[in-house]
Parts: sequence; structure tokens; C-alpha cells
Amino acid sequence: FKQKTAYEIYQCDWSSDVCSSDLVMRGLSTTAVKSETEVILPTEFDLEQNYPNPFNPNTSISFSLTVKNHTKLVVYNTMGQVVNTVIDADMLPGSHKIVWNGMDSNHHPVTSGIYFYRLTSGKQSVTKQMILMK
Repeated sequence: FKQKTAYEIYQCDWSSDVCSSDLVMRGLSTTAVKSETEVILPTEFDLEQNYPNPFNPNTSISFSLTVKNHTKLVVYNTMGQVVNTVIDADMLPGSHKIVWNGMDSNHHPVTSGIYFYRLTSGKQSVTKQMILMK
């Protein structure tokens, strides 16, 4: 028996700040499936290491939420300054995946270097490191 893992894939048009999402089942199919598919919710709050790492120019960030909550995913530089707030929204429980395009909040490409990304949901927070190499 193979456990089903669901991911919400976000595709964003950063010039208009419009995002759409599809639910994708890993281990079953690489195509989008409808919401009536059985979804097994995660049991732990988790932030995975971005992939690829190092990256250029895009990287995927996956995370799991156990309850519906206001969630923020923020990218910081090594000086602790906010580079981009990738997610700032109420999110449902489940496994999620977002692609960060290496742009700052003003839609300019960031420079090569080390960046930190922090996921905060409710009172839970976790931070990881990633590297952009151009």
C-alpha cells in the first residue's frame, strides 16, 4: 500500500499578483486531479528544504500545515531584511508547494547569495537556508 501525498501547486503571475492552484498527487500521477480525490492531511507542521538548492532562478518550497491558519512565507537576506513575502494568507491544512522566482518584493531579480526563508503559521515557525547561484 502506497501512501498518497497531496500537494497544492501555485502558479503565479507576479506582474498582476494573481495565483491559481492545482492539487497534484505524488506517487499517483503528475497531472492535476479534482478535489474529490482522497487527501491525507499531514500530522505535523513542516517546512522542507527548497529544491533545487543551490538554485537559479527558480526554486520550489514545500511545507505542511495541520490546521487552517494565517500563514506567511517570507524570504530574508543575510542582514535579516525582508526580500519578499511570498505567502501572506489564510491557508487550509495540507501539503503545499510554491515556486519562488528569485525576485524581491519590487519584482527585481535578487543577487547571488545566501537567503533564509521562514514559514510562520499561528504560533509555529521554522526557518531554513537557501543559496541562489547565478
